[in-house]
Formats: sequence, structure tokens, C-alpha cells
Amino acid sequence: MWHPRSKLESLVGLDIGSTSVKLLELSKHGGRHRVEAFGFEPLPPNAVVDRNISDLDSVGEAIRRLARRAGPRARRAATAVPDSAAITRIVEMDASLSDDALESRITAEAGRHIPFPLEEVAMDFEVQNLSERNPDQVEVLLAVCRRDEVEKREGAMRLGGLRPHVVEMEGQAIRRAAATSGPTDDGAGRPALLTVLDIGADATRLHAFDGAGPGYVQEQHFGGRRLTAELRRRYGWSDAEAELALRRGDLPADADETVLQHFRAALAAEVERALRQFHATADRPVGHVLLAGGATALPGLADLLGHALPAGAGMADPCAGMTLAARVDGDALAASAPAMLTACGLALRAFDP
Repeated sequence: MWHPRSKLESLVGLDIGSTSVKLLELSKHGGRHRVEAFGFEPLPPNAVVDRNISDLDSVGEAIRRLARRAGPRARRAATAVPDSAAITRIVEMDASLSDDALESRITAEAGRHIPFPLEEVAMDFEVQNLSERNPDQVEVLLAVCRRDEVEKREGAMRLGGLRPHVVEMEGQAIRRAAATSGPTDDGAGRPALLTVLDIGADATRLHAFDGAGPGYVQEQHFGGRRLTAELRRRYGWSDAEAELALRRGDLPADADETVLQHFRAALAAEVERALRQFHATADRPVGHVLLAGGATALPGLADLLGHALPAGAGMADPCAGMTLAARVDGDALAASAPAMLTACGLALRAFDP
């Protein structure tokens, strides 16, 4: 979203999260994707608050450190705004319109759907399918976001030494990266409902994609930061020490009984609540769920959620089947794979038709 309409050769996918920045660079050789560089960098406390960049300099400096360490060859970068920051609509347009005429008509149409002046927004659209109601019309996905949300992310990338080229909706990046990881059929001849459970630092989000539309997002305000805070309180660690211990699986012997069991149970309850809310608004059952986000590294979590979900769950591995550049640590990438879903989807944007 919000990008020049030219075909890209390569992009650095940059996921600016609540507690860290994640980077992934891909290339394509002989029809296969190759991971050229990846990494993540912690953010200072309160650099990103409620998914909004509040300390631009700190975020920019974190991106600079990460880019220096990971060493991506490309300078062009793609990042995302949260789905909650954007307004999306499906509108129908005359299928015979040229690209320029369609863009002009969409701009005029956008004024009917947004509660603030057009000069304050960034806007993009994507042609979807022919209308089922009228074959002379096409469905167009319209996305609108406050311009300052885009400009802050572009500014952070520039401060980090990267050149902003794409800012799109987070859900679109997640859909792109997850599309090759889930089933393609629901058993009844229809495309499967692609479902991703993204367990972040501050919230857990259930993404459900049915076809090429904007998708469904249900957010529960429960995330990995609660676990980090409990480990900090119980063992006298800093947040960084707690996150490192979780990532390495290097926890005290009593941690499972005193901390992890409670967190896993609480998270499972939040997931069940999200599923109930989804089923109240949709007539499609949730199938196999892909687990993403940093908190998926928690021991025993995948098994617990797999039992709680009707069709089971599995870890998202967006880089499965890709080749690796010689300098990429395959074991480290595999351990970080579920947390790299959004960054991978952003990097894959370079190879969209």
C-alpha cells in the first residue's frame, strides 16, 4: 500500500513491532526464493506505544543497528501499518476503465468512506475479481490511512539508512507470507479459510482470510509482555534478560510450574474468546491455524493451542523451502521463523506479479 506502481527487484522487509524491529531480505534465483539476510533488534521501552511510533529517533537508530549487523544488500525497504490504522472497503468499478481513469475514480470514491480530509490521508487500491453481481464491474480493494502514520514509518526507515519504497497493511503482508503454509482446500471444494494467530508483545490477533478481500482481524489485549513482566518480577531480571531467556529456552527449573503454565492457560482462554467472536460474525469454520509472533517460542504453547483449536495448529515457517545465502544461520532462522512472518510477507512484495 502507498507505493510507486513499478515492479520491484528486491526489498528489505522491515517489521516495526512493539518491542523489536525485524528484518528479512529475499532474492529469487531459478524460480526459488533465497534468504539473503535476517535479524531483529530490541527497541527501547516506549519507543512504540499502542503500535504507534512515539520516539522516531530511537526506532530509526534501532533500524540502523539492525541493518548494519544483518547487512542486507538492498536499500529499498517495505514496512507496514497495523490494520487498525487503516480503513478498507470493497468498491465496484467499471471493468473497462483504464488504470489512470480507475485511479481518478477511486480517489473520488474514497471521499465517501473516510471521516477526514483527503489531503490528510495516504491511499492505495488493488483490483480484485469480477463482481459476482455484475460481470461488467470489478471489485476493488480500497485502503486509506492517515498520512502521518505512513510518514513516521518512512522517516524511521530513512533514519535507519534504508529507502522507503512500500508501506502496506500488516494483514496483507501476513496473508502473503502465510499463503503457502496452509491448506488450499476446505474439504468441500472451496478455498480454505487461511487463519493466522499472531501472538505479539501487547496483543494477540486472529487473522482470517477468505479470498482476496481485506480479511478479518480480531484483537485480544493479551500478549507476551505479560509473561516477560512476570519473569522479571519473580527472578529480578530486566525485560531484555527475560526475553533472551525465553528465546533460548534457558529458564529456571521451577519456571514452568510457577509462571509458564498460568500464562499458557490464560492465553488459551483469550484464543477461545477470539474464536467465539469470530464465529459470531462468520459462517465459515476456522481450519488449521498458523501460529506466529515471538511468544510462540514458549515451550508447550503449540501443543496446548493445537488441542484448543478445532482443526489443530502449527508453527508458521514462511521461509520453509527457501534456500539460504552462505552467511545466513539456518538454525537461528528456523528458531525465529514464526516471528518473521510479517517481515517475510513484506519482502515477498518485491515478487508480486
